Amino acid sequence: MRFVQPVVLLLGAAMDILVFAVYELSVFEQFDPLWFFVIAGAWNLLMLIATIITIVDSARKIHARKTRQLATDAMVVKLASIPFFLLNFAVLAAVFIGGLAILAFGVGIALWVAVAIGSGLTYLTMLSTSVYAWAAIAQLRRERIIGRGLTVLYTLLSLVPVTDIAAAVLLFGHYRRRPRLALVVVLLSAGLLTIALGVGGLFGLFGYAPFQFPSDGGLDPAGFLSISLIILGTAMILVTGIVAVVRRSALRLEAQRAATAVDASTESTTSDLVPAG
Repeated sequence: MRFVQPVVLLLGAAMDILVFAVYELSVFEQFDPLWFFVIAGAWNLLMLIATIITIVDSARKIHARKTRQLATDAMVVKLASIPFFLLNFAVLAAVFIGGLAILAFGVGIALWVAVAIGSGLTYLTMLSTSVYAWAAIAQLRRERIIGRGLTVLYTLLSLVPVTDIAAAVLLFGHYRRRPRLALVVVLLSAGLLTIALGVGGLFGLFGYAPFQFPSDGGLDPAGFLSISLIILGTAMILVTGIVAVVRRSALRLEAQRAATAVDASTESTTSDLVPAG
């Protein structure tokens, strides 16, 4: 049952790809728009069933104290949801922009209503993927692996898009008793994503023209934002790497000092037990 939600999410990603394919092939005239609503409705029904199954499975695993499976399932579901939410965001953004383009014809408002409904359903879908995360939070709290503050923090993070994925990774790190490593992974991933957004902006992947160095020395807002994102992402990676190396060196030095102290104590105890001359 643990793979029900990931499979449904991947089907949702395939549905979004179908929408883009129909748009790119310019064959809208050959498709009755009703079919899109039927397909979307069927998928949402599947997601509802998958969510109910996930809730039942989570409750069963909490009762059986299966902390490892809950923490693993939380991360797997969140990672599997990334393609769907990225593609779904792209579809909603395209529909919204299309509403702007045909606003003069009176159809744009109807498209915006569709975007609002789609956004609401997307958020509910995101919350449904946090069921395993909430169960893992409850179990880790019960086992006193995380404190009250982290319990509240991770619960709040699981309610917000993007940060919910970070929360799932951090929960898995806490279960493995390696929260710092999980935090480093999250920060490095965030830095890489920020750089990717900046590079995508420079090449015009988000709807505006590719960046070009202007002859008058000015800088358009889109280009400035893209370069800022690249700088910010690079800084995040560098700072995270430096802090991780320094922290690891400090821990290693502390371990060496502790080992030296233990050796000295052992030698002192041995010398006390050996009778003189």
